[in-house]
Amino acid sequence: MDALGLFDNRRRSIVKPGDNSVDVPILEKKRCQVVSITGSKAQIMDMGDFSVYELDIPEERREKIKQGEEIDYFEIEGVKTLKELK
Repeated sequence: MDALGLFDNRRRSIVKPGDNSVDVPILEKKRCQVVSITGSKAQIMDMGDFSVYELDIPEERREKIKQGEEIDYFEIEGVKTLKELK
């Protein structure tokens, strides 16, 4: 089976017998509000539990993210990212 890395877009191959299982990460799409932007970092507040995080803004979203807006972010096995995952 071939898989594409969510964070680094690297292609990986997994070879196992047919009766083995493969672990699949849980991907959660969450909603947040952008509290502030400083350089290439954004301080966001989760709209579910109101916790505040500081995340790097990916190059492809730097012009799209504005202070005060509500946007989506992803949490994958405890790692939060503003990267657009497709």
